[in-house]
Amino acid sequence: MPLFRSFPDIPAQSSQQIALSLTILLSIITSVLLSWSLQSAKFLGPMIQYCKEELFLESVTIVTNGSLVKRDFLERYGRFIDILAVSCDSFNEQTNIEIGRGKGDQVPQLFRIAEWCRENGIKFILNTVVCNLNYQEDMNPLVEMLRPFR
Repeated sequence: MPLFRSFPDIPAQSSQQIALSLTILLSIITSVLLSWSLQSAKFLGPMIQYCKEELFLESVTIVTNGSLVKRDFLERYGRFIDILAVSCDSFNEQTNIEIGRGKGDQVPQLFRIAEWCRENGIKFILNTVVCNLNYQEDMNPLVEMLRPFR
């Protein structure tokens, strides 16, 4: 039995509602899978491919902390990903550790991901949450080096 199934006999309006519901469900599933382990990410690629090829979704976005993003995954599935948003609350690794993001290697990974996105035609977005541990940090020079889409 196929992993995914399409239903061409459903009326257009219902199809749009189903597509929206599946998009929301995909977002939840993606968050859960990415939080499990790298091995679980084997389902993410087929899901985003399905969203583009079967559901004809205009845009597929992945939001991640970046720790499990691999070059080979983006090379294989990048054509189905429109936006990859990566969270980074500081360019100071110690601050990231204090915030609870990573183990001291988030910044180099962030630069790798930005490059991989450019190589694979994916819009790279940087998400930041300002808090009491990073509010005085000037992130502008390194953000300019990353050249995010937004």
